[in-house]
Amino acid sequence: MGLKQGEWKSWTAEGKLISILNYDAGVLQGIFQNYGEDGKLASTGFYKNGKLNGKHQKYGTDGHIETLQYKNGAVQNPKNKKTFAWFKKLFKKS
Repeated sequence: MGLKQGEWKSWTAEGKLISILNYDAGVLQGIFQNYGEDGKLASTGFYKNGKLNGKHQKYGTDGHIETLQYKNGAVQNPKNKKTFAWFKKLFKKS
């Protein structure tokens, strides 16, 4: 039917790998990897039904790793409200 299916790789004109994406019936689905001009891994993540979902990591040239959490294509608040629930209870007004 002409829809992309399975693993798809993209390269530059010079033959350097740019990305590895996975498709299911033409929709991005599963793990992806993007590579920089230097050929090193630039980012990894996961697609679900064509939208970013789960952990997305960006790798800096200096070794720094930035991690974002996505749900249905939207970045989630990095602060976990449950983590600080006990702290809020400690200072709750009577």
